[in-house]
Amino acid sequence: MADVATPSAATMATTDTTASTASTASASKTKQQFVKPEKPDEEQYKTELAGAEKEHAASQERLVRAPTFLPITCLSSP
Repeated sequence: MADVATPSAATMATTDTTASTASTASASKTKQQFVKPEKPDEEQYKTELAGAEKEHAASQERLVRAPTFLPITCLSSP
C-alpha cells in the first residue's frame, strides 16, 4: 500500500513546474490598476438608515407586545 500514490500526489509529481512559473510571471505583468471608489451619497445613506431604524423599532415593538403564552389544547381520550 505504501507504493500507491494518491491521485493528488501523482498529479503534483507529473505537473510541469516551468509552466506554472511562466503563468505567474505573466500574471504579474498584467496586474490590474485599482481605482479608489467614489464617495457614497451621504443623504441617501441617512434616508436609508432612518428607514431601517424605523423598521427595527417596529419589529422590537412587535416583539415586546407579543403574547407571553401560547394556547394549548389537550385532547383527552374518553
